[in-house]
Amino acid sequence: LLVVALDRFKESMAVPRDYVLVFFDDQEALYLNARHYPELASQYTLTALDPSDLHADNVASLLIRNDQELLLKEARRLLEIHPDGLLTNQAVAVLFNEDGAFDRALPHAEAIIRNLPEAITGYGLKGDALQGLHAFAEALVCYRMALRRASAKKQGEIYKQMGLAYQQLGQYQKSYEALTQGIKPFDGNTSYKDLYELGAAALHVGRHQEAVLYLRLAANKVPPTDVEWYHRLKAL
Repeated sequence: LLVVALDRFKESMAVPRDYVLVFFDDQEALYLNARHYPELASQYTLTALDPSDLHADNVASLLIRNDQELLLKEARRLLEIHPDGLLTNQAVAVLFNEDGAFDRALPHAEAIIRNLPEAITGYGLKGDALQGLHAFAEALVCYRMALRRASAKKQGEIYKQMGLAYQQLGQYQKSYEALTQGIKPFDGNTSYKDLYELGAAALHVGRHQEAVLYLRLAANKVPPTDVEWYHRLKAL
């Protein structure tokens, strides 16, 4: 067996060639010599979960690159051994939220909050799950908790989610104010869907010139293949 700290996970000399990853928590990864223990390696090698990607807060891209069924199977195996793991609970919660299984995401978000109450991660994931369950007021409570713990870089996404929740509650002025803090309309990376939400929010509060500007910016970004969104923007 070989134990490697996660901050050394990507170092080429950290793990000998014959060793395979069989377990990890939030600090260390455990490797097994596959040449010496081929049956154990065959049974327990992790192929979908990559702790270095999870450590880099890149869970969404990890889900895209991997078989989600296999990822969930491996994550559940790790959670049976270490149910309080931040990285594994985070991966499962993101997976369920992305899949629309919001009720199944909640326990994993709550496990993170319970064990790491000062971390932003659990509150954001719980807020997303509650918003998916149409519990918008409760979601806003979680987003406010996340906002208190967020770096300036992460606050934008939280404000955006808060804006969408306020919109569903019919609190359009608060929705507009949150979305303007969360969405940068002139940033080249801002999506046409975000610009649509910003334009709709501006329209709701009577800022018509702003609304037209944001919607035109959005229309210019819609790919030709996305006919549905093009017509949605034109209609608004």
